[in-house]
Amino acid sequence: MKRFIIKPPRGGAQRATLVTHQYDLMTQRTRTVYLGSVDIRLNPDRLRSGLADEEVHIKPAAVACATPFVVDAGVRTEIADWLELHGTFAQTELAAQREKERRLEAELAARREVEAVVRSSIEADVRAELAAEMEQHRLHPVDAAVAAVKAAGEALIAEALQLRELGSRLTSIRAQGVNAVGGTQLDALQAAANRLRLQEFAAFESACKKAGLMKSRRPRQGAH
Repeated sequence: MKRFIIKPPRGGAQRATLVTHQYDLMTQRTRTVYLGSVDIRLNPDRLRSGLADEEVHIKPAAVACATPFVVDAGVRTEIADWLELHGTFAQTELAAQREKERRLEAELAARREVEAVVRSSIEADVRAELAAEMEQHRLHPVDAAVAAVKAAGEALIAEALQLRELGSRLTSIRAQGVNAVGGTQLDALQAAANRLRLQEFAAFESACKKAGLMKSRRPRQGAH
């Protein structure tokens, strides 16, 4: 005969009841004797390890009777096995874990939102500072053109050297004009250089004359 029986709680209670059935010789009937109770939310592993004996409430009379009921290894194992099947620790633990994850996700979302706002503010400040600095150091178009022509010359030398190392050659050392159709890559580079040298420089010289910054050549008298 089993030493005790575990009865599940009723009406939303959280404690299961530990009872035993004893035969009364005088009444010749079996009566139910209350031994104690255990919380159905208890971790079964803690109970098995002996770390939760205090969670099993034993009625003092059950301990003081002729055959005292104590929480030993066998009782722990039997209650723990029952809790694994009928207890709510797993559900409670899962719900707590989900709530923890939900809170963590909410915190991360709030942090990402704050970081986005801060990042946007920083980027706006940086853009404003850069714009102000560029405005302060903005080059006059003529100065910018001087720097661009210098950079173009350096790039021209480097690219021509690279093309020659790759085997490209000019069709003719003489200037072939501003277009290079069907020529080599070096011919195309020469044509690009000619567009700057023959067209853009000429246009700039014309602008200087219109601005009165250089003399215009006057045709010689008597020229036909």
